[in-house]
Amino acid sequence: MMRSSAILDFPAGAAGFEVDIVDTSLGTPPDAVVLAQSKEYLGEYHCVPEKIVWPQPLAWQSSQIRADLCFIPKAHGNFVFSTGSILFCGSLPVNDFKNNISKLLENVVRGCL
Repeated sequence: MMRSSAILDFPAGAAGFEVDIVDTSLGTPPDAVVLAQSKEYLGEYHCVPEKIVWPQPLAWQSSQIRADLCFIPKAHGNFVFSTGSILFCGSLPVNDFKNNISKLLENVVRGCL
């Protein structure tokens, strides 16, 4: 079981490069549950074109640039687990896989068995 409230205790973080959000207007099922978020991205991150409706305040666009770690329950005990970031896997080997991101993924996989 994870007891730490800090997920991003990593030099480069557990999210980045490409990030995805939970958003029903972009096709996310309404029963998706956001388990964690990574936000406040700086630099070359941009809102997806589908979400840009001018004029939108810059603060609103910035709020749409984040990584949402989510869980979507499905029939018969199945589920979808989405990390919301392509760099999630880069956090797994930190400290020889003895870290809370690896434990989180282990718990998800054990939930599938």
